[in-house]
Amino acid sequence: MKLKKFITLGLAAVMATSAIGINAIAADSDNEIVYSYADENNNIINITQSDLDAEHWNKEALGDTAPAIYENFPMNMTGYSNDVAELYLDFEYMKNLKDMDSVHLEITKLSDDSLIYNEDLQQESFYSPQIFAGESYKVTLTETVDGNSKSYSKGVTANESEIDMPEYVTNPDTDDESIIMVGDIEDLKSGKISTGNSISVDTNVAQYAHIKANEFKEYYSNLPSNKVYRIYTISNGDVYSGYMSTEDDIKFYDLTIDSCDWDSFYSPTLLSIPSYTTTDIKNNAVDARYTEYCYKLSETSNNSKCKIFKVAMPDSFLNEKNPPVFRVVVKGQSKVTAKIWYSADNGTLNSVVSRTSNNNTNTISYPLESLYNAKKSIYFYVMVYLTDEVSGYVSVSFEDVSGYGDDVTGSAYEAYNGASSYTSMPNTEFTMTDSWDVDTFYIDYPGTKNCTYKIELRNRSLKEQEELYRKFKEFRGKSLYLQLEKGQEQYFEKIESLHSEYKDVLTEPVVVDFLSAEQRMCKLMRLVYDGIAEDIKLDLSYMDEL
Repeated sequence: MKLKKFITLGLAAVMATSAIGINAIAADSDNEIVYSYADENNNIINITQSDLDAEHWNKEALGDTAPAIYENFPMNMTGYSNDVAELYLDFEYMKNLKDMDSVHLEITKLSDDSLIYNEDLQQESFYSPQIFAGESYKVTLTETVDGNSKSYSKGVTANESEIDMPEYVTNPDTDDESIIMVGDIEDLKSGKISTGNSISVDTNVAQYAHIKANEFKEYYSNLPSNKVYRIYTISNGDVYSGYMSTEDDIKFYDLTIDSCDWDSFYSPTLLSIPSYTTTDIKNNAVDARYTEYCYKLSETSNNSKCKIFKVAMPDSFLNEKNPPVFRVVVKGQSKVTAKIWYSADNGTLNSVVSRTSNNNTNTISYPLESLYNAKKSIYFYVMVYLTDEVSGYVSVSFEDVSGYGDDVTGSAYEAYNGASSYTSMPNTEFTMTDSWDVDTFYIDYPGTKNCTYKIELRNRSLKEQEELYRKFKEFRGKSLYLQLEKGQEQYFEKIESLHSEYKDVLTEPVVVDFLSAEQRMCKLMRLVYDGIAEDIKLDLSYMDEL
C-alpha cells in the first residue's frame, strides 16, 4: 500500500543515520594494529584487528593483554573466595561467544572422576560450582566453529595458602591500637537471608568484631578451637585479608588455586630463582615504554628463563610538588614472579621488592613511585619469570596512575588510613571520571532501628556531555546528507572517510548505547505504523494519476 510507504517514510532518515552509526563502530580498519609484543628474540609481533577477527578474539575481554597469553586456554580463569570461606573458579571467555557454534565447559573432580560442571556457555563471564581446598580438577573447554571442534585443558588444584599479616597482628606492640576486623564465618553464613533473587544480611548475627592490635593476642587466645574466621586489616594503605584458623595453633591463610597446562599437571618443573649481578641486570634489560609488552619464555631460553625491562621516569615528571606514580602489572599463564630495582641517574641499583603471585589471579600489580624527587631521572628494572613453568607467556604493562589519590572528603579511604574524623554526607552525589575513580563510604548504622539507604549508579546521558553531543549531532547531519545523496560519485569512499573522521565519537560507550537504543525504538515504531497502515481502509486510487 502507498499509505504504508508514506507513513513509514518519516522514519527513514532517523533509522538510516542510526544504522550508519552502529555499522561505523564495527568498521575499524582491518589492518589497524591492536597489540604489539616482543618474542624471545626481541622481534616485534604486531596483531591487527583482522588477526583478532580471524581467531574470534574479543577485544573488550582482552583489554590491554595480547591474545598470545591465552592461546593455550582461551579463558581467564582465577580463584574467587568469599567472606564465608567458599572458593569458586571465576571464568571469563576471551573470544566472541556469538561467533561460535557452541562452547562447552567440563569440570571434573579428579579424586572420584565426578563431573561437577558440564554445560554449554551461555555468557562470557560466570562462576563455577564451589571447589574445595586439597582437591584437584580438570577443566576442559571445547570450541566448535563451522562444525570443527578444538579442546583445551587445564589442571587446577585448590589450596589453603599461608599469607603474610602485618607484624601488629602476629606480634603486636603493647601501644599499637591498629584495628583488626574478625568475623566468625558461621555467623556470617547464618546472617545471610535469601528472599527470591535478593540477599539481605541480619546485622545482629553477621558481625565483625573490631579488635585493637594490642588486645588481639588475648582475643584469639580465648577463641574456641577448630574454628575459622574472616580477618581484615589495613596497614600503610595496603589491605590484608584472609582467614584465621584456630585449629591446633593459629594460622592465617587464603583460599587460592594453582593451575597449569594439563600435559604438565602431574609433573611441574620448578624453576630456580634467577641469580644475577647488578651488571647482568643492566646489560640484559630491554628498554620499555609505558605500554604493554608480551613475551614467551621457551624451553631453550637462557638466563634462567626470565626477562628484564628498564623503564625510565622522564625528567619532566620528577618534581617535588606532584611526584608521579606508575604501576607495573605482570600477568602470567601460571604463577609469576617479579623483582624490581631502581636506580637514580642510572647509577647504583637498589632493591625495591620481590613478589610472587598468589595464583588466584596469576597477576602482580605494584606501584612505582619517584623515590628521589631531587634527582634528574630514575630508572626502574623489572625482572619477570614464570615460577612453576618451563615455558609460557607473560604480559608486562606500565601504567601512569598519577592523580588517582583520594579526592572525596569523608570516604572510607580516609578513615582506614588514620583520619581522626569523617564527614556525614546524606544525599550526596559524586562523579566518577573513569574506571579508576572509585570511592567507598562508611554507613554509620547503630543497629537500633530500621534504616533505608539508596545507592544509585547512573551513566551520564549523551546530552549531558555537551562537546560529545555536539560532535555526534555534527556526524548525524553529515551522514544523513550523504545518505540522501546516494547517487553521488564515490559515495562509499565518503562514508568511510566520515566514519574515520568521527571514529572517536562513535566508539564512545554512551554513543554506542544511544544508537543501539534508537535503532530498537525505530524498529518498534515501524512495527506499530505497519500495523496501523494494514488496518486502515482508504481509497487512494486518485494518487495513481499524480
